[in-house]
Amino acid sequence: MDISAITIAGLTVYEIVWFFMIYSFLGWVLEVIYHAVSIGKVVNRGFLNGPVCPIYGFGMIFILMLLNLIFPGGAAKAHGAALFAFGIVIATGIELLGGWALDKIFHARWWDYSDKPFNLNGYICPEFSFYWGIGTVLAVRVLHPFVADTTVNIWPKQIAWPVAIVLCCAYAADTVVTVMIVNGLNKELAELDDLRSSMRKVSDDLSNVLGTTSIKTIQRMEEGRVKAELAKEDLLDQAEETRDEVLKQIQPLLEKKEKIQSEEDALFEKILKGRVFGPRRLLKAFPDIKVHDHPSALIDDIKKRLE
Repeated sequence: MDISAITIAGLTVYEIVWFFMIYSFLGWVLEVIYHAVSIGKVVNRGFLNGPVCPIYGFGMIFILMLLNLIFPGGAAKAHGAALFAFGIVIATGIELLGGWALDKIFHARWWDYSDKPFNLNGYICPEFSFYWGIGTVLAVRVLHPFVADTTVNIWPKQIAWPVAIVLCCAYAADTVVTVMIVNGLNKELAELDDLRSSMRKVSDDLSNVLGTTSIKTIQRMEEGRVKAELAKEDLLDQAEETRDEVLKQIQPLLEKKEKIQSEEDALFEKILKGRVFGPRRLLKAFPDIKVHDHPSALIDDIKKRLE
């Protein structure tokens, strides 16, 4: 039995695999171009490390299948207005589901439309839904026929299938690696958060020591002034005693603070290393990322170091 010939909603398994790969890549290209134009920076957009954005692959496959089921003659026979409406509904739904799933799985908001009018929890907004509608019409009417006729429809299957299997394996490996990177980032952010809590405690202890000592010093000086005949000698002795007492108390705190700062710098360096793979790429690819379990100030500090 030829597995590649099995048809699901008007598409063969072979077509599904290759169209998913192709549109995931083209979606990545679109994302890179859009952000290069809008923010003036070239970044490897996409959740995975490779040049792919899976949400575009899933979206296009789902739209093609749905149109094949609903319209006689398939996607090519669908009316332009219907394509536009389907693009808005389906692409927006996939974006909402994808954003929500990534949020729940990794406890992070990877994109955020909160600054856009009438957004829904920052996952979707009317402005981009409109873009998805236009994009769907262009993709189905213009891009897809060209892609099909210049790739899947003419490639010899005896060569294309092995290539597809290799790409699927690479895709799966990239997914595993990326999940490990994200989980590692969450762990490192938790460690940074703990270090900053420890640093705040040390600062509070230092403030307490200095404040308490200042109060005691003033009290001793007032008492010393009462004894006029011994005032100068007493005050000098008390000043020396106070200095020694302060140094004795703050020295361990200063050493602890220096150690915490060193550990924090090392963690920042670990997070920011690796321009192609690792947390640094993800943070550059998603500049609006919000990690729910950690203070926004911590993410902002990392972004500043990236700049």
